[in-house]
Amino acid sequence: MVRKSWSAEGIVNYILYLHAKGEPLYSAYVQREYGDLHRAAFRYFGNWENAIESAGLDYEKIRKRKRWAREEILKKIYELYKKGEDLSWRKISLGSYSALGYAAIKKFGSWGKALKVSGIDYSKIRRYKFWDKEEIKKEILRCYSSGVSLNAKNIQKTYPKLYDAATNRFSSWRRAIEYAGLNYYEIAVRIKREPEEILQEIKKIKERGESLSDTYMRKYYPALHASACRAFGRWTYARKVAGDSTNYRKISAYSL
Repeated sequence: MVRKSWSAEGIVNYILYLHAKGEPLYSAYVQREYGDLHRAAFRYFGNWENAIESAGLDYEKIRKRKRWAREEILKKIYELYKKGEDLSWRKISLGSYSALGYAAIKKFGSWGKALKVSGIDYSKIRRYKFWDKEEIKKEILRCYSSGVSLNAKNIQKTYPKLYDAATNRFSSWRRAIEYAGLNYYEIAVRIKREPEEILQEIKKIKERGESLSDTYMRKYYPALHASACRAFGRWTYARKVAGDSTNYRKISAYSL
């Protein structure tokens, strides 16, 4: 179910609609099957229980699991920790222990605080470190200079921690890319080029009288530059294979 916007009335009406259909309305089920509704309920009512009661329903008859006491929450968290379970919030909130997670938030204010009270160092559990914007920018540029494809799909697969940190800090991968000073559209449409195609493009640029220096190519042809680095190991070698042996460092020195 996808809805672009919700209102408090709309949430209540949809809850009553699901209730009339006979669907379960306990939190974990709704979160899994109707995530958009579940998130909207938290925004408007603070938690799922308040949303249910606003619809005039008895939450005690709807809840699947019992109420969690503080001591029970701490005990269960520690048991999971000793068993080596993944206690990152993403895993807890989307898995079979979501009821525990939300109960912990209700009792302790946040999942991190509940872990801290349990004697567990959350910084060693969370899936990505809390990089600030400059650290994320530095890592993006490092990947870029190494010829790593920066399209979202590839980064999610090869550098998931960077992707998670960037989308957390900037709300989207695109904004993180643009903060790093890169052209998002060049990156988004980047396609895999065969070595021969890369060489042909390099030759065309040279025939037009443009510079093939590393600095120039990074600035004006970043996608081609990255593809060449991936295919040939480094830019210098790629342009030499394409027939250009100009010493751009020497030219740069003479221009000073």
